[in-house]
Amino acid sequence: MNSDVKPSIITIERESLKNLVKEVKETLSTDLLSTTDQKHKPFSIADLWKCQKSFRTALSMRKN
Repeated sequence: MNSDVKPSIITIERESLKNLVKEVKETLSTDLLSTTDQKHKPFSIADLWKCQKSFRTALSMRKN
């Protein structure tokens, strides 16, 4: 079995490297609540059962 092994180091031009690592200035939205600020109830077994039931109901409606 023949295999060609090539070096894993990739060379890149200096200008291309500068373009890739150039800083991008972005505006962040601070008025939205983050997920850590919101109080979520934990996903329970009853929630899982409800999802599965709705999936089964939708699937049976498609078969008919």
